[in-house]
Amino acid sequence: MKEKTCVKCKGEMIDCYVDEGMKGILVKNPDGDKLFSNKKNTKINPSVCIECGSIEWFAENPQDLK
Repeated sequence: MKEKTCVKCKGEMIDCYVDEGMKGILVKNPDGDKLFSNKKNTKINPSVCIECGSIEWFAENPQDLK
């Protein structure tokens, strides 16, 4: 795995996850809105700097938002 560096303090970033049940946190494209489903979505996960606490979010499958 590629080591990530914090853009704010140059500290080490670690990949984390948010425990919100089976689906996790989803980002949705409003163009995909339908009454009960939105197929244009992806899970997002944070990387956290272990020095300053800065957080960066990354989409697992950004192409799914198209």
